[in-house]
Amino acid sequence: GMEQESATDLGGLRRGLTGAQRAFVNALWAFYRDHDQWVPARLLRQHFGKDAVRAESVALGESVVRQYREAGKEYYRLTFLGVLLADGGEASEALLVRYLEYVRDRYRADSRVEWVASQEVEAALGLQAEQSRLLRQLLRLSHWWGGGSAFGDREWTVGVPVDVDELAEEGDLANYVRAHVLRHFPTAVSAAAGP
Repeated sequence: GMEQESATDLGGLRRGLTGAQRAFVNALWAFYRDHDQWVPARLLRQHFGKDAVRAESVALGESVVRQYREAGKEYYRLTFLGVLLADGGEASEALLVRYLEYVRDRYRADSRVEWVASQEVEAALGLQAEQSRLLRQLLRLSHWWGGGSAFGDREWTVGVPVDVDELAEEGDLANYVRAHVLRHFPTAVSAAAGP
């Protein structure tokens, strides 16, 4: 049914990337992972060449990659869908699912829970520092955190997601994540499907 289709779409999108598109997406994600910020357009053009940058970002479309300006400088960023399409996207997805399951279980045990701290999550999920950092980056880029979150370098605190009550009723969070991501970035799926 519907669930099966949406569950395979993300995999289909990953497989549908050309080698050049994959290299482009990976470069953006690698830069963010290393620097905790998106890549300046200037650097990207130096690396890939101006024409290639334009061609790849047009081919990938707004649901995967976006250009923006901040303080007079130009940057390229991935959408959350773009992050999940990068190499290691399956691992990112799996980590996010484990986190959401943790939040869901916390909420089921005590519906007054408002905050989640990195130390608790690391302990509960048995995360290494590197995984904890990745999770922090994923949460920051996704919308799965509530107001007033603080993303420190080593430690972070996030508010529980606004739709935590929705989560509480979910049996299959892997499916929930995929359906959610695809619902928020529908153009990629229709573009990938082709004429």
